[in-house]
Amino acid sequence: PMALASHIPLALVDIVAEKESKMKVVQEINGLPTTAYWLSWLVYFMSYGLFGSVVILVATRALTPLFERSSMLLLLLLWMLSFAQAFVAVCCVAVVCTRMFFASLVGNLLHSLC
Repeated sequence: PMALASHIPLALVDIVAEKESKMKVVQEINGLPTTAYWLSWLVYFMSYGLFGSVVILVATRALTPLFERSSMLLLLLLWMLSFAQAFVAVCCVAVVCTRMFFASLVGNLLHSLC
């Protein structure tokens, strides 16, 4: 859902800002493995997705019969997989972007397409 994708431009700008400030290089010099760096971003990104998904699912379940016959667990899994896909897109774009302004433009374009 588009409402849940509002953090895509923010995550992209955060990752590019960290890259632009050379903080990633400092962390690598201090011994942080690349996998730990990207895993921390994944956990950060997915925690926001999980929180938003649970809130929307609970509110929708309480207010409307929209998902009455649907499995909440499967809906949550589907939405979390879409967040993982969005995270991969953000990571791919973050590799290409070198400035926060360009990352903001691309992030807003990605948000519009979701």
